[in-house]
Amino acid sequence: MNDSDVKLGYIGLGNMGAPMAKRMVDWPGGLTVFDIRTEAMTPLAEAGARLADRVSDLAAADIISVTVLNDEQVREVVGELAGLGKPDTVMTGGFNKQVFSTFTGRATQIEPTKQKKIIASVDAYESDFGVLKITPNRFQRARDVLVLWMEMWALAFLNGRRMVSVPLAKTGDSDRRMLLSEYALVARNEKGSGGVFDNTTS
Repeated sequence: MNDSDVKLGYIGLGNMGAPMAKRMVDWPGGLTVFDIRTEAMTPLAEAGARLADRVSDLAAADIISVTVLNDEQVREVVGELAGLGKPDTVMTGGFNKQVFSTFTGRATQIEPTKQKKIIASVDAYESDFGVLKITPNRFQRARDVLVLWMEMWALAFLNGRRMVSVPLAKTGDSDRRMLLSEYALVARNEKGSGGVFDNTTS
């Protein structure tokens, strides 16, 4: 992930927060700030920061810094942000993907005569909380259903090992190369996703 892909947020622009936030204004991915006092945000806006009308407007930021008065305010801010999960993808094993496709709310089977095939699957589920894409995942436990907000997940590559092509010893006329990469899965907000575990698989 490049710096320009990472969006910063800052909450609390008091005597400590304002100078710290000001140092982030030139960040390539941009900075969004919030304070309950409009006058505290004005100097940051003049310096180039984006202003938020409420705490929830910072939910799209990848990294959010909070400088407030006490632990109670920290819990209040974090609690408001954590409740803004926007799941958009459901990952499940093959059996439970078939279960999704038997939901009674799906459309009638489609049978295009020219293509000579029957389409009877559900790839999107429109719930009270939005549309969820249903994706089979053969790498996860078959009995689990993961409900994910994909924006809150990312890959972090080890420096110097992001899909590096390394030449190997030459044998005759053949050229061989090794693809080298090391990375980890990053959860930007663990509470932005959830799951339903230990479902039946038969």
